[in-house]
Amino acid sequence: MQICPKCNTEANDTDLFCANCGYSFSGENNNSSKLVKVIIIAILLAVVILAAGKYVYDSLAREEYKNRVERCAYSMYEGAANAEDACNLIVAVWNNAIWNKQNIETDKYTTDEGGFFYEDFNDALDNLFADEDFLSDLREINDNLEEVNNMMRELQNPPKGCEQIHDAFMDCYDEYYELVNCALDPSGSLETYSDEFQEADELSAKYFDKLNIYLD
Repeated sequence: MQICPKCNTEANDTDLFCANCGYSFSGENNNSSKLVKVIIIAILLAVVILAAGKYVYDSLAREEYKNRVERCAYSMYEGAANAEDACNLIVAVWNNAIWNKQNIETDKYTTDEGGFFYEDFNDALDNLFADEDFLSDLREINDNLEEVNNMMRELQNPPKGCEQIHDAFMDCYDEYYELVNCALDPSGSLETYSDEFQEADELSAKYFDKLNIYLD
């Protein structure tokens, strides 16, 4: 006599299967069952490993994208600050040349060697844009714009989970570009130029602050 290990039913020694539960006394069913369990466990482990690997990869991708945005934003911030200084000087020279206002910073552009104001304010602006120091500042601003544009190419396709950072970053870039353009290519009247510069300056500061919320 033998006892079925699965249901404890008695069976003859010559029986190959349990009459009650069908258990194979030769162990074939048992081995097959164990093999199936091993395969299922292996599949589950593989799924868990793949899921964990994807999670780590996505996390690293988001962190790398965030770091790139931060580096580009820092470059934009520097360029915007320099552009703001240049625009303020343009407005000051333009305004003082029109209204014949003396100022230590602008007199060398708005007055001739005798200390008299130029009749045409364009002469004062021409003097400003011929000044080597000011031209050097403009070249630095233009170089910054090129650097930012090169960095932008790597930020066009944000990884999943970085869509809001990307949108805030693009808003920031748009106003940065407007501000830089005011410095590099002033146009219009003093009033319209001042309004455009003021709007770009205020919006760039606003969007820089908004972007920092996502980067902190």
